[in-house]
Amino acid sequence: MSDSIINCTEYKDINGNIIYIVNFSFDINVPEGWDNIYIMGNELSDLTDLVAVKTLACRKASAIKNMCSTATVITNLDGPVTL
Repeated sequence: MSDSIINCTEYKDINGNIIYIVNFSFDINVPEGWDNIYIMGNELSDLTDLVAVKTLACRKASAIKNMCSTATVITNLDGPVTL
């Protein structure tokens, strides 16, 4: 299994601002929802440059993968709490 982009969706808000959501499949387990990478229009110099979208999404996904690959499960905090 390898890392891959599953899909990419472009959204526009009421003001025309663009947000890309790039969904990844990782070859390791990542927390639920962390497989969606958000690229805001203000992060791009050209809003239509999909190569830049992919490059930035891969950079962000790489950071998530690196962080998750060094994760340690801590179980001594598990249990009831009073909030």
